[in-house]
Amino acid sequence: YQRRVHGVVAAHKQNNNNDDQTLERCRAFSAAYPSKDGAGCAGFCPDGNVSRWAFGFDDVFTDDFVDQWHKVIDIAKEPGKYTEFQNKTQMHITFAYYCCLQKPQVDIIRSLVMKYTWVPRQIKFDRFECRIDGGDGGDGHVSLDLFLDNQSNNIMMKWIAEVEKYLIDNGIPIYVPRAANLPYHMTLGVVEGFEYPVATTLDRLNRDFKWQNFSVNLSRPCWAKTTNMRLC
Repeated sequence: YQRRVHGVVAAHKQNNNNDDQTLERCRAFSAAYPSKDGAGCAGFCPDGNVSRWAFGFDDVFTDDFVDQWHKVIDIAKEPGKYTEFQNKTQMHITFAYYCCLQKPQVDIIRSLVMKYTWVPRQIKFDRFECRIDGGDGGDGHVSLDLFLDNQSNNIMMKWIAEVEKYLIDNGIPIYVPRAANLPYHMTLGVVEGFEYPVATTLDRLNRDFKWQNFSVNLSRPCWAKTTNMRLC
């Protein structure tokens, strides 16, 4: 049994007489594993500070994209053994995770985000992968995620680096840079990693659904559009 190597991929094998089920398991750890402070935050904050915040883009998907997404959910639900899948009202792309910050600092981020000049970008997705998240579900908490293609991920990483520099220049510490976290993605859902047929489902989703024909236009994230401090 091996843990992650430099945060992402590692062999993962439990004592189990069912070899077929062992082969079905996810073998990639989230960069934020064990996610003790929530998604995107591993849980090693100084001074016991464990506040986690995030914001991103929602309501940016075309009807055709949403229709395909729901077809994917229907297939992904077939085996059972899942916790949740994200439907039309929950679909989002997280732009930034903020770990180890208290609410007064986040209030400042919120104000700065509203003032920031957001230049629209266009992105595309290309494949599903899995990640072992940890958290309350331990190693059985596995996310199925739709990842951006490499070009789009590079666009997003450059964008967030500019925003992080803007925040740092205004006195906000960035304890976990976005580049140290997962590549950009959209979470499809969470499954029971020890029982759900992860490998078979991912193979089927990547074989049957293509995403390169769908462009997603991003302009202003939710925190730049509303005073609502919800996580989005």
